[in-house]
Amino acid sequence: MDMKRLIVAVIAVISIAIGTMGCAMKPAGESEKTVMESFEKLAAAEHDEKAVLDFAKENISSLSPENASKVIAELEKTQKGLVEQRIDEAFEGSLQERLIEQSGMAAKIDSPGQVQDQDLKEFVEMTRQRGYTLISLEGNFYPYIDYSMYKEYSKYVTGDWKSYIEIMNAEYMEFAMRDGALAISMEEFLGRILTAEKFMREFPESPKVPDIKKLYMFYIAAYLNWAVFEPPGNTLSQEASEGYKKAIAIEDESRFLELFKQYYTVLESEGFKLTPNVQNEINKLTQTLESEGPAGN
Repeated sequence: MDMKRLIVAVIAVISIAIGTMGCAMKPAGESEKTVMESFEKLAAAEHDEKAVLDFAKENISSLSPENASKVIAELEKTQKGLVEQRIDEAFEGSLQERLIEQSGMAAKIDSPGQVQDQDLKEFVEMTRQRGYTLISLEGNFYPYIDYSMYKEYSKYVTGDWKSYIEIMNAEYMEFAMRDGALAISMEEFLGRILTAEKFMREFPESPKVPDIKKLYMFYIAAYLNWAVFEPPGNTLSQEASEGYKKAIAIEDESRFLELFKQYYTVLESEGFKLTPNVQNEINKLTQTLESEGPAGN
């Protein structure tokens, strides 16, 4: 798998198919039922992200939380479903080279003013209109769902969707991992683990549980195993050691913390080194959490 496809898989990004159906606007006095019938026609036809975003801007404030959530779900589905196409478009011709050169290799490009060429400005503007930001990863720019745009609609959606948007926006605003290294503190890692766990506990029937479960397991794998042990001797880093000590002191109804404290006892007995026994405990912890349901059962 080449690096471009690997990054696609890791960040689970986004994409788009140019649609033929325009946004359904809501005339004065139009009932919610009629608006949703228009939305269902939009969703059933070929459409792009901008069509769904335009629909949301025009109509979401007058929808019930359940129907508003359907609109936002369709937006995310549209973005995620066509990721390959959008990323391929970002790699056409000399786009990448010029984006890198003209942006000064910024961490992200979210404004046409960051580039000079007119066609690049138009590309960035269209990327933004489709609900993405160009994020620098492994030396190239990739379209990534801008969940900060979703926050505009948080007050209209159901509780689970509101919490989901908060979780995803935290990851969008500051990636947990960058270029194979930890990019946030151990305390922040643990906070994200516990927030994801709380989501699954509070909203076990939410359609977003599978997505949060994947992110939860990703955070746990990083917290326990990725860039946590250092040479020589695969010894726990000072930062991780301090973070772990704070974690085991927390009193919380957390299934992760319950299992982590058991793991920590083994880690301590092994001299805080990544021995075969420690790796076995890591595997056991992650497999247990992977197999359990949202409420830890």
